[in-house]
Amino acid sequence: MAVVFVLALVLGATYEYAENLVTPAVIHGVYNAVLLSALYLQVT
Repeated sequence: MAVVFVLALVLGATYEYAENLVTPAVIHGVYNAVLLSALYLQVT
């Protein structure tokens, strides 16, 4: 739960700083891709 909270803080701060929704969306996508890749490497 702490990881999700920290991610939310980072994405919220990024949105406040950039005033653009695309930037946190890209960060979120990269985060998801990293997690999916790590899970794939762990399973295989």
